[in-house]
Amino acid sequence: MPIFVILALALFAQQTRFKPFRSSKEWLSLEFAKYFKRFYLVYERIPEESQPTILCVHPHGVTSIGFGSLFLRPELDHIYFCFSNLLYLTPICRNWVNLFGNPGSVAKHFLTNLIRQSKSFAIIPGGFEDATIFKQGVDRIYLKERKGFVKLALQSGYTITPTYVFGEKNLYWNAQGLWGIRLWLNTHGIPGIFPFGRWGSLLPRPEPLYIAVGEPVVLPKIEQPTSLDVAEYHARYVVALEQLFERHKVAAYGNRAKNLKLEIW
Repeated sequence: MPIFVILALALFAQQTRFKPFRSSKEWLSLEFAKYFKRFYLVYERIPEESQPTILCVHPHGVTSIGFGSLFLRPELDHIYFCFSNLLYLTPICRNWVNLFGNPGSVAKHFLTNLIRQSKSFAIIPGGFEDATIFKQGVDRIYLKERKGFVKLALQSGYTITPTYVFGEKNLYWNAQGLWGIRLWLNTHGIPGIFPFGRWGSLLPRPEPLYIAVGEPVVLPKIEQPTSLDVAEYHARYVVALEQLFERHKVAAYGNRAKNLKLEIW
């Protein structure tokens, strides 16, 4: 019986955008943050609703804790947080997430529809590949071959806002090696991860988190960008992300991080 009540509430919330759930976002965000030893969220500039942007969050980690915590922030309520289409199409997942914000899919047709409405959206550019190459204690992301979001931004005139979650690397352990097979699984929508978290479970370890949301990278609007255009502005984005990492790494990790570099695959 309880499962039917839960499903009914989830469906009701999806259809009505039930306000009591929405108004509890700030409380839930604060409670979520308390799970960790320390939690910091720093904005170099809060994304404005009047300027559509693609909020790019790195790294994916195992369970995207940083991405999820941003989803709960009331000041980002105008942003659609887009994740795996497989998860988005799962009714229970989509309906419950709908209680607290704007979920979305990374499917091209969904993103295109948001762009038509000039809506901002958040993605994790590294996707499953980012999760697969995750290594405990290492700031590592999958980005060199991820350029589709840059093309979308050029075509639509959107800015791109780099965001980095310091400490996501410490929440889990993940087996290393066999990259060829595991990255091949990613091409079929299967995350190639073998993780363990707190107490050997899938709960994240309560390690400190520090999330830095950077200044938006402004791109020109090019309706038909060439591969050279995309490569040029992708390179600019990578530099902006690296600079964001450099500006905040000591605040996030302490003086021991002075010589730390972001590892980009």
